[in-house]
Amino acid sequence: MNYRFAAVALFVCFCASSAFAALIPDRNEKGKYGYVDESGAVVLKHDYNEAYPFTDGMAKVRKGNKWGFINSQGKEIIEIKYSEIGDWHGDFCKVAVGGKIKDDVLTGAKYGFIDKSGAETIKPEYDM
Repeated sequence: MNYRFAAVALFVCFCASSAFAALIPDRNEKGKYGYVDESGAVVLKHDYNEAYPFTDGMAKVRKGNKWGFINSQGKEIIEIKYSEIGDWHGDFCKVAVGGKIKDDVLTGAKYGFIDKSGAETIKPEYDM
């Protein structure tokens, strides 16, 4: 009985994880990023200046100088409006607004935190 339960649990975990692992960031000849499936077929258009792998059903992307998160259908789930966006630590992510980028360094920005719904749990109004 325990063996059967373990086999079913393993199968469910495999299916759930493979659903998110199917989309891979891809850079086209124009330097834009999109997402392809494991066969190389384009699933999400190459509309981004930068794109990261999907984690927990969302991927960090950059358009121009702004960052946000999309889901596997390409829908913005956290608006692409931040000057900088960090990685998730539990349910929270550091974000920045404003500032200037010089030599790949953001200066003069204001920082805060968002949750996975995109709500600014700490408004980006603090210096770092």
